[in-house]
Amino acid sequence: MNTKPILALDVDGVIINGFPRNRWDQTLEADLGINPARLAEEFFKPHWDEIMRGVKPVEPPLTAFLEEYGSAVTTAQFIAYWHGNDANVQHHVIEAALSWQSRTGGRLALATNQDHTRAKYLRKDLGLGKHFETMIVSCQIGAAKPEPEYFQKADELLERAPGGQVIFLDDIEVNVAAARRHGWTAHHVESIAHGVRILQGL
Repeated sequence: MNTKPILALDVDGVIINGFPRNRWDQTLEADLGINPARLAEEFFKPHWDEIMRGVKPVEPPLTAFLEEYGSAVTTAQFIAYWHGNDANVQHHVIEAALSWQSRTGGRLALATNQDHTRAKYLRKDLGLGKHFETMIVSCQIGAAKPEPEYFQKADELLERAPGGQVIFLDDIEVNVAAARRHGWTAHHVESIAHGVRILQGL
């Protein structure tokens, strides 16, 4: 078991993008000819819960949607567009987390709900894996925030010692409430600047 304090950050809304949260699909129809409302209704709504829990991969249902839609965009092209337009990393948040690590000797982690393709993109293409030694990703542990199982499995991945401190930042209040019930010290992030202030005060 590891007794060092742990700082676990959500990704979307805490590290990626600012406030108000920029939607990656806001120019989807203009760029790729795909209506985001139909994408939400026909792809995300019926499939995303299973995809982000790792029950099934993202590619088959996405390919089926694109074919049914009659789009000439390939699955690989769509995923590249999606990830590339949802990659506005707020580097000053990472700098604040690294400063906390330097002050405390603690460990850094990411706690996020993602599918396998974006988890890999975040870790390797965006380089978040260089700074955060552990990524607690829903698709890899079979549970998603705010489910209690997510935090239980997160503790196992983190090798959290009994009573060990986990400080958690998330922009979704139900996730913060669930983390607090689990025994984490959780903060609701209301803006990027607010998140930085929290980190600087730790």
